[in-house]
Amino acid sequence: MKIRFLGTSAGIATLRSFNTSILMEADADALLIDCGEPVSATLIRLGVPPDLIGTLAVTHLHPDHTGGFTQLTQTFQILRRSRPLTVWMPSEGIETFNTLLNTVYLYRSVLPFELNIVPVLTGHPVKCGSFRLEFFANEHLACYRGITGKAPVPAPCESFSIAAEAEKKRVVVSGDIRHAAELTAPLSAKTDLLISELVHFPPDELAALPGKLLPPEIIFTHCRNKSDGTPQDRENPVLAPFMEKIKFAEDCMEENL
Repeated sequence: MKIRFLGTSAGIATLRSFNTSILMEADADALLIDCGEPVSATLIRLGVPPDLIGTLAVTHLHPDHTGGFTQLTQTFQILRRSRPLTVWMPSEGIETFNTLLNTVYLYRSVLPFELNIVPVLTGHPVKCGSFRLEFFANEHLACYRGITGKAPVPAPCESFSIAAEAEKKRVVVSGDIRHAAELTAPLSAKTDLLISELVHFPPDELAALPGKLLPPEIIFTHCRNKSDGTPQDRENPVLAPFMEKIKFAEDCMEENL
């Protein structure tokens, strides 16, 4: 399995990094996790064929994870993609994103490929081409529940972590979470790599997880950054015991499992 970090910033782009997106490739198939902008430009610059990606999985609807969606769709249209694309999306966003596509004239009738936006399912794995995905609900958006209940458009505030399996490898992608303990469920099965954000919870929470849960390799992305764009926690003493297994992702970095 080959993993490419297309965007590694948190919230906004920096001098060194774009918004969140991860590409996983296995058995002549690819899975895109999140589509923060400018994902389309990055895919083109890396020479990724438009028909390689069979699945897009959206962890949650914050714009740094979804802002490139309509341009990605238009890019696939212009490049005459023909392979069907399945988009796993939190159910609360499906109607809105379908409306958005129509609003910007990306009607299904003008697309040269079949686009299916389906609700994220939890509780059991789903087969997506060469990948086996399992979604785990997390509490990243829990802080909004009191607001959305009073807002004109109430929402369930869905957010997910993802376990992706292919070529006998298992990778857990945290998405954005509220506490490191939310990784307990996705890490309960033997995992080869954890890709974790490091901006919404303190690193000591991850260090406090039972050692048997942590896989042999951890890559941090979506990190707190210094003014020059380098990760703030790169030299955090809390992470010192794990430095042999830790990497900090950079845009266009590749990892092979």
